[in-house]
Amino acid sequence: MVELRGLNVLKTIGALMSLLGALMISVPLIDLASGEQVSAGFLVFSITLMLGGFLLSRIRTQEGLSFVEAVLSSTLAWTLLPAISAIPLSIELSIPLYDAFFESVSGFTGTGLTVLTGLENLKPSILFWRALMQWVGELGFVVFAMVLFPFFYKYGLLMYGVERPVRIEASMYRTAKRLFNIYILLTLAGTLMLYYSGMNIFDAITHSMTGIATGGMSNYDANYDVIYRAAPLTSIPLIVVMVLGATNFLLLDKLLRGDVGDVARNEEFRLYMILLLFFSATTSISMLVSGAISSSISETIVSGVFNAISAMTTTGFNIGVIGQLPYISKLILTFSMLIGGMTFATVGGIKVLRFLIILKKLKATSISIVTGGRAEMRIRLGGNVMDDSETASAFLLALTHFTAVFIGAMLIKLVLPGFDYADALFESASAASCVGLSTGITSAMAPAGVKAVLIVLMILGRLEYLPLLMLIGWILGRKTIKLLR
Repeated sequence: MVELRGLNVLKTIGALMSLLGALMISVPLIDLASGEQVSAGFLVFSITLMLGGFLLSRIRTQEGLSFVEAVLSSTLAWTLLPAISAIPLSIELSIPLYDAFFESVSGFTGTGLTVLTGLENLKPSILFWRALMQWVGELGFVVFAMVLFPFFYKYGLLMYGVERPVRIEASMYRTAKRLFNIYILLTLAGTLMLYYSGMNIFDAITHSMTGIATGGMSNYDANYDVIYRAAPLTSIPLIVVMVLGATNFLLLDKLLRGDVGDVARNEEFRLYMILLLFFSATTSISMLVSGAISSSISETIVSGVFNAISAMTTTGFNIGVIGQLPYISKLILTFSMLIGGMTFATVGGIKVLRFLIILKKLKATSISIVTGGRAEMRIRLGGNVMDDSETASAFLLALTHFTAVFIGAMLIKLVLPGFDYADALFESASAASCVGLSTGITSAMAPAGVKAVLIVLMILGRLEYLPLLMLIGWILGRKTIKLLR
């Protein structure tokens, strides 16, 4: 029998509500600094959440979270916190609460799909809030809470394991601080690179935040394409920011410590680089062969490379109109989104490491079949032999991810028969892999059913389907979830 202590979950959510309130205060502060009318909704909710969350976080409990409580707390956090933040956003922008909830889920999960229009006319504070949602959400509520609220440590341990199950330092707390410091350093470096390559300072800050978070929200309706047309050189540092954002934090830490050789020898990193080159080349070639040339061959190549890197790093910035890409280009980008970036990074998808494990297992199985079972079927990664449960875990998550994307695409196609299946599959993969590129399906005019499908995919994809697999495991006798623990 699984023990579930509601007070532990309530205490944890209270601490995260306090964090959300502290983040919301940035909106009225920026309003004051920019001379805009102060957002009363954000101000009231900020104070209420900080006080209410603080009171909940002071509930007396004896122990930290159990694994089940950690998963439940994470699931509630990724639904409840966006729901709360949607209320002042709805008030401020005078949009339906449902659309504000979609925007908040997309922001905090680091997806970047948007139902807003007229972004150029929004106040700087709201544009910054959209960037902040992605910046905080992609590193994780838990990491920020552990750094800012020391008392949250014992309650955040297992939640951290659910969201970021790797350590850089000896303790989880020191790991969280190290991650936080690396994150800030990369964001500052990205801001400087973007600013000195031609972006204005505000765009540089927000695009560095959403770029390093591989979130992809921009300050313009046409996304990054507007900036690219005015300052093409900004595409180079933005590609660097996206690639770094999708790189394993362990390797980023080693890079900062000067251990370049260890990074270069890492199998996942090498495959990550190969896949980036492969998808960049195939996307560009498919666009050229299909005659999808904007104004010149060079611009088509740049667009193909940029969009491919944006797709695989699950960032979501775009050059050009994605919906106008050739059929084959959309399929290539869809496949790259399904894979995603590296493990232990701010990305979605099944991750390069799991893709590598699957490739190795398929190779070993094929050799074993050809040799009549005489070849060893065990696979090695980084010099270590992988056990069957690790391999099964990679296959299970990949199968779950692909199935969710397929079902999502079928539902979207059912509601919107006017779009072809490639567009529906693209949109579903973009949501489930937390990417944000869109063929035009996602908009304020999209049916509520389509928005609901995308919301579910974004949340499940951000949590890597753990709540869903736990439910399936419970139905099947709790065997399935053991593969992921």
